[in-house]
Amino acid sequence: MGCMKSFFLMYFLISGVSCTATKPPPLPNKDQGISPIDLTQTADEQTSTDTPSSNDPGVADVGITDTSTDVPAPKDQGSPTQDVATPKDQPSAPDVQSPPDIPATVDEGQAPTDPGKPPEELPAPPEDVPLINPDFGSTDTGASLGLFGQACVDGDGCNSGLCAPSMEGMACTQACQGVCPLGYECLMPTERVQEITGIPFNQAICLNPRLDLCRPCTNDSQCRTLTGLNSIECISFGITVGSFCTSTCAEDETCMGGFGCSELVLPAPEPDEPDAEPLPDIVKWVCEPAAGIESCGCNFWTEFDQAATTCGAGECLGSRGCATGALSACTGADPPDPWEFCADHADEPICKNGEICDQIDNDCDGQTDEQLGTITCGTGQCLEEKPWCVDGVLAQTGTNFDLASDEVCDGIDNDCDYQVDEGLGTTTCGIGVCAMTINNCQAGELQVCQELADAQISDEVCDLLDNDCD
Repeated sequence: MGCMKSFFLMYFLISGVSCTATKPPPLPNKDQGISPIDLTQTADEQTSTDTPSSNDPGVADVGITDTSTDVPAPKDQGSPTQDVATPKDQPSAPDVQSPPDIPATVDEGQAPTDPGKPPEELPAPPEDVPLINPDFGSTDTGASLGLFGQACVDGDGCNSGLCAPSMEGMACTQACQGVCPLGYECLMPTERVQEITGIPFNQAICLNPRLDLCRPCTNDSQCRTLTGLNSIECISFGITVGSFCTSTCAEDETCMGGFGCSELVLPAPEPDEPDAEPLPDIVKWVCEPAAGIESCGCNFWTEFDQAATTCGAGECLGSRGCATGALSACTGADPPDPWEFCADHADEPICKNGEICDQIDNDCDGQTDEQLGTITCGTGQCLEEKPWCVDGVLAQTGTNFDLASDEVCDGIDNDCDYQVDEGLGTTTCGIGVCAMTINNCQAGELQVCQELADAQISDEVCDLLDNDCD
């Protein structure tokens, strides 16, 4: 097909169609906005440097054979003067799109991280990376990769999105449905865990069941702060040691956390009365380390919460806890020497074994006003023996006449006047020499007045007496 107009020249050059052109008449530039020489130059600029061009500025005498077909027009690079107008019937060149992003490649041998449900058997997690101070927002995560058991500040630092309390601070954990790595249990978060982590109450997570073990305590609820395990309770290990969170067990039973089941013997309290039979000792089997409950030490959370227990008793009452990071000694005083104590309280009505009547545990044995003995007061029916001290108040030493009653013939001082069967009167019976008067009560028994029998009656004689009692 012959090239009839010079504007076809650019089209053929761009589309790669072979064309032999004779010198055409100059193209008017009335509406084109560009001269023929400019058009030729523009086309030359957009063709390969190997394409021959005519030296005649009015002619694009080009004989080009291009074996390639359907080559899209290159994107217009622009002109230093002005843009080239596209002919009316010339198809526009398609836009050139940039290549799509190439996804990053994964090194061979590198396993992708999967924060999902663990397999049935998992190795023990790595040791927790400790926090550098007790502030949830400040943690030395070191080289943590957000894996299970590694230190974290919050869920953003964990592959699972879950950051929860650990023995040494905060560590990445995972959601669970009954299955957790070795040494962990699938537990619902307690209110304290929800407060710390923001994990909802209905999201079960893997937690170390030993989190509350060995915590110094004063009540059972403190032993369920992080785990919520009802099997852990606040158990007293004696007055001088204090109370700690652990669980009871049966002899030879295996305890969690590597603890052993040990026999705990606590001395029985002293009986209130000095001559009373001693009470049996209190025996329990509890889970504790082989070196004793005090060897547990403190973990991050017992220190953060400043967990404490009472120790000593009465005037020697003190406390010990984990405020300093290690279990402290008891702040209470030593029990006093009982002899010295009573010497210092010689003005008290009674002092025995280092104890006086004041409703205070003076001898620091966990009991109050014990072993002070009894006192006997009153007489007869009002006689009573009562404790020297009741609720810190000394007993009344006088007679309690509320216990008295009218005197009766029973050999008892009923009216509590130190006399027995008094004032009960006499009875007279018989006449003449047979008349007689008796006490109505004798030796605690009522008496019956009886006349003499006929055999005992004598014959009448002249003596002004009624000898035959008639």
